[in-house]
Amino acid sequence: MIAAALTAQFDDAPPADVAAQAQEAGYDALDVWVADLDGLRESLAAYFDSALPPALVSLAEHQPSALRTAARVCRGRVRFIRSAPWPPTAARLSALLTELVAVARGEGVTFLMPHHSAGWCREPAQLAALLADQPPEAVRAVLAPDQVARPRDLPPTEWLARLPLPAAGAVAAANFKWVSELSPGNVRSWAPRLAPLSHGLTPWAAWLERLAADGFDGVFTLGDALLPAAAGDRPRTARDDLRYLRRAWRSANRPARAAAG
Repeated sequence: MIAAALTAQFDDAPPADVAAQAQEAGYDALDVWVADLDGLRESLAAYFDSALPPALVSLAEHQPSALRTAARVCRGRVRFIRSAPWPPTAARLSALLTELVAVARGEGVTFLMPHHSAGWCREPAQLAALLADQPPEAVRAVLAPDQVARPRDLPPTEWLARLPLPAAGAVAAANFKWVSELSPGNVRSWAPRLAPLSHGLTPWAAWLERLAADGFDGVFTLGDALLPAAAGDRPRTARDDLRYLRRAWRSANRPARAAAG
């Protein structure tokens, strides 16, 4: 496995510091979060010169023009570029995917398309159907298990065995918990907050078993730039999540190796 640290986990530290912290925590590479394309070349140059190489770049946009800009900066250095989820109001879906695939093929990168519970493509099964006839060297999925709702009346392993999954280039490893908040007027509301992989609501052990059984051999990108977190929680979670993921991935691969043998 390749474990990439999402740079947004490190509280806006300079690229050299982010790379040093991720390397000290045991990561293999970086996932460079790009919130704004302005200054992209300078930002990525700093990461290219850092202690850890970028394994992928994650954009906050989903348009072909953003993919083209990032691909030209990353050419020959980074294979995978992840786009933001398509919003639920995205238009011209077939044409949009065709444009993105054409850009990826022309620029020699692999475009990673995510699903998201608040986006147009909400479930892995939708993404599997959408990408079924697309060239895998140009476009693959990035799976986000924490974005997938699951039935309460089925064990996670049984439910996951039936779930169609697309060909994945990366898996976004993050977890969350619901925290209650008392708003003005004494009204209680619930909001998601960053949580360690081992303590949140996503059944990560079952997901890793399914991924191992399917022969997944891509990048795990750890962290979520959009989940609220208290100061200092992101770097600490980045260290703890990597330890958990490595142990759980080794455990998940034992049954897969035994079945193959």
